[in-house]
Amino acid sequence: MSLRPVVPRDYEALYTMAASDSNNFRWRLRGSTPDPEHFKQQLWTGTVLQFVLHRGPAGQPLGLVSLYGEDSPAGFAKFAVLLHPEARGRAWPIEAVSRFLDYAFVVRSLRKIYIEVPEFNLPLMERGLKRFFETEAILRDYCAFDGRLWEQHILSTTRAKWFEASPTAKYLTRDSAS
Repeated sequence: MSLRPVVPRDYEALYTMAASDSNNFRWRLRGSTPDPEHFKQQLWTGTVLQFVLHRGPAGQPLGLVSLYGEDSPAGFAKFAVLLHPEARGRAWPIEAVSRFLDYAFVVRSLRKIYIEVPEFNLPLMERGLKRFFETEAILRDYCAFDGRLWEQHILSTTRAKWFEASPTAKYLTRDSAS
């Protein structure tokens, strides 16, 4: 699994992935299906780092990792992941997402990274990154989906915790990240 910058030829595949039945309600779209031009704009709004996850030389997108909503003076940002349905539940996306977070902490000089997770998405994190994050807040009855209200979990990891736990981050410096 590798990371590379998002390029215009990725937009159609990312739109298809985001609007798919298995992702549409899980990711930032939360059930909406914007027109493709609006999707491209929405993809970049407030985003400071964004990479495609891919495998093999063809580089077909199998996921997207984004860092957005950065507050530089306070030293934090939010993080989002979109995975192709065939990548969900597998181990290889975890390595790429971990490398992205390594990079984000070093290049953006962040103190903390948050991820907002609807309750119905928590089982997808259990196998992967949840061990690196702790719950900071739970917003009760926050997300409406499938005829009921769900909790929204706000999880975070600090730079210190990430560098202690990540198998690759301890070797990463600002010089090696560029």
